Amino acid sequence: MSRLLIKNANILSMDASVGDFDDADILIENDKIVAVGPNLDAGDAEVVDGRGRIVMPGFVNAHIHTWEYQLRGIGADWVSSRDYHANMHKRLALHYETRDVYLGNLLGSLNQLRNGTTTIVDWCHILRDAEMTDTAVDALEESGIRAVFARGTVKPPERPNEVPYHKKPFPREEIERLRKGRFASDDRLVTLAMAILGPDWGEYD
Repeated sequence: MSRLLIKNANILSMDASVGDFDDADILIENDKIVAVGPNLDAGDAEVVDGRGRIVMPGFVNAHIHTWEYQLRGIGADWVSSRDYHANMHKRLALHYETRDVYLGNLLGSLNQLRNGTTTIVDWCHILRDAEMTDTAVDALEESGIRAVFARGTVKPPERPNEVPYHKKPFPREEIERLRKGRFASDDRLVTLAMAILGPDWGEYD
């Protein structure tokens, strides 16, 4: 059994039944918090000095396009969703390959963890095929973050004689493949959702 004791920390539990403490300890066994309070007796547990530190639950980022991590800082002068779609989806996203999606999701997730966010809803709308989808999920799992993988649809430029993306039905077969496969259980750090287009963009089918 692995045991870790964080000692003498400022604790914001966000739980009225636990309370907050100016100077207290947290005992963790096998990656689960088992006790919170002052002067905990943890025997031979590994000790981390929490003095001068705040310990609290991780933040939740309820909407992020993690695959775009490499493009941080680009688009500061985009003033509308029209600018975003024209530049991100109809230009930059076209150059992304499977490896780029993997790196974006991995580095983006690690950056979230580094800054205190432990749960994300990853609205992933660059996925052109099953390989790209699976690679995006691989990266989330490798990072160790808790995530809802919201499988979205690509938004390429409209071309003559082609059905525009917002007129195409959501790829139900891909959701079924994922749900019957790696997402068959909800008892996992990364779970599945459908990132469908809103009623102002998509078809009811």
